[in-house]
Amino acid sequence: MKRRLPSVELHVPLTVNAFNAVVPVGTAVRYYSVIGQPENVSTRTRTEAWRLPSGEPVVMVEGLSGAVALRALGW
Repeated sequence: MKRRLPSVELHVPLTVNAFNAVVPVGTAVRYYSVIGQPENVSTRTRTEAWRLPSGEPVVMVEGLSGAVALRALGW
């Protein structure tokens, strides 16, 4: 049985461990290229999240090159 995740509309910062626990690889997410604006792109996660040397938590998503900040995602 597929687990249904709750929809998150706010950009709540999550730790890498918390994100990975609730958003498994392959989960449908919304990417907001401009945080705080309603325009978004539907995509899916390709990797588990990790922290950049700067401390920013990021993840890879389908259709975009490079890492995406967790704070730019909704699900």
